[in-house]
Amino acid sequence: MGKNGREVANIRVELKVGDQHLEATTDSDGAAVFPDAKGARAVSFEVRVYSVRAGPFEVSPSDRASARKGSAFLTFSTAPSARWRLGSPIKQRVFTPPGGTNILPAKIALRSAMNPHEHITHSAEETMALGRKLAPTLKAARMVILRGDLGTGKTTLVKGIAEGLHAASQDDVTSPTFTLIHEYRGPEVNLFHVDLYRIDTPRELDTLGLDELFAEPGNLVLLEWGEKFPRFEKERDVEICLERQGDQERKIVVKRK
Repeated sequence: MGKNGREVANIRVELKVGDQHLEATTDSDGAAVFPDAKGARAVSFEVRVYSVRAGPFEVSPSDRASARKGSAFLTFSTAPSARWRLGSPIKQRVFTPPGGTNILPAKIALRSAMNPHEHITHSAEETMALGRKLAPTLKAARMVILRGDLGTGKTTLVKGIAEGLHAASQDDVTSPTFTLIHEYRGPEVNLFHVDLYRIDTPRELDTLGLDELFAEPGNLVLLEWGEKFPRFEKERDVEICLERQGDQERKIVVKRK
């Protein structure tokens, strides 16, 4: 298992250095060990990771071997950015002493870069699917803050949550940016999607009647921009943070009290 309980064994890792292609399979600790890459005169290398499971993974370096004439060793970045999706290449530098032509045995150690409440989606469809998966876990909640910049997919996630609660189809869920509140009634839970982007003062907030919604049994209120008001940060049951990782990729973290 990885450091956060994710399986990291039996993952195929491909190492390309110079004109050589090497493959290895990770052991139970997530380590892939490669033999010498003889005669490689390269200044960079490329790693690809393959698995049927979802990424991402982060790379950890093995103990760095001492450089000596006629040999070289691989160096790995351990910065938080040293993560990649499965099958995506990561290129790093190779240290080669003067006259060096060989690569010492290299060990690449994979560790899960995700915690149990962190999810990576790669499309709007995957974000909606995550919403459907999360929906049953939100039934008992009263207030959920959806935190994220404009365009990170908050409404897209709500589409999936609404479907998961059988309150609305994804096509019926739209952003409440101008109407401020959208209501979707389900057999067990009534879903209220609220956008506070244009609400700036407590007086404006009071006109929405949110306290009545919070007090009604069976209501689930999803608040976009709820973090603007400290009381909601204190009273919320769940916070879901969406962060843009690329054009389509999103990191979604679920925080519960």
